[in-house]
Amino acid sequence: MNKFRVLIVMMMFAAALSATAQTTHREAFKAFIKACPSATNLSPDAMTKALQTLNQSVLKNYDATKSDQLINNYIKEKFWDDMLDAMMPYVEKNVTVAEINQLTELMTTNEGKIFQEHQAKMNSDLSRFEQMGMEMAQKILAGETPDPIKPVDCPDSYKKLYYQFYEESGMSDSFLAIFDNIAGSGMDDGMQAKMNQMKDYMAKSMPTLYLNESYGIMTMDDLKFGLKVYKTTAWKNEMKVVKDISSHAQEMGMSVMMNYITWLQSQGVETNI
Repeated sequence: MNKFRVLIVMMMFAAALSATAQTTHREAFKAFIKACPSATNLSPDAMTKALQTLNQSVLKNYDATKSDQLINNYIKEKFWDDMLDAMMPYVEKNVTVAEINQLTELMTTNEGKIFQEHQAKMNSDLSRFEQMGMEMAQKILAGETPDPIKPVDCPDSYKKLYYQFYEESGMSDSFLAIFDNIAGSGMDDGMQAKMNQMKDYMAKSMPTLYLNESYGIMTMDDLKFGLKVYKTTAWKNEMKVVKDISSHAQEMGMSVMMNYITWLQSQGVETNI
């Protein structure tokens, strides 16, 4: 075998190894999302609502029933692949395959499954969170100061453990990154000041708001298990992924929507684009 052929074989081998590494990261993260869907801050329901609004402008012959069928099919067939494509640069940058697998193993233990069931129950109805956010934004935009959030009546032991759980979770940083992303959208100084006020209010209010949602659903054992997970290096690196995703939410959302339009056209659906 001459040197040129050896070089070609080496390049093919390197390419194969690279493709294997990418697939491993992707498949590992896909398994993690399945085991711990609440960790990524992704909401198919929110995406469904966004696509319903998009369809009203995009579909040439809009029909609400047909629109919902198309969205359901897209989410079932393509949505998660498109999301994984958008997330992979941040996953590969921040967390190793071994760390992803470690978190998946923790979340698929009996403790982890119960923890996820209770988190899913808690996250199934966060309407009070949304309502508070809307009221807060309206008051700040009107030049008023929103009232502080008061904790529910619960044992001090639960409250203390929950605040430790929340602090270690990294949820605050990833959520508040959304405000920073919006703030960089060319708004004037007055609006920037109001946006900063909203961010400060949410930073102070979120721990207590989540405490209120958690009490009665998340048990003390859940919180202890969560603390054990959240203190790992693997989780802290996963939260870097989530923060990056939150910081690039707009461009990721646009990428998914463009992929959705391409998918519509591949299904023979007439669009206005």
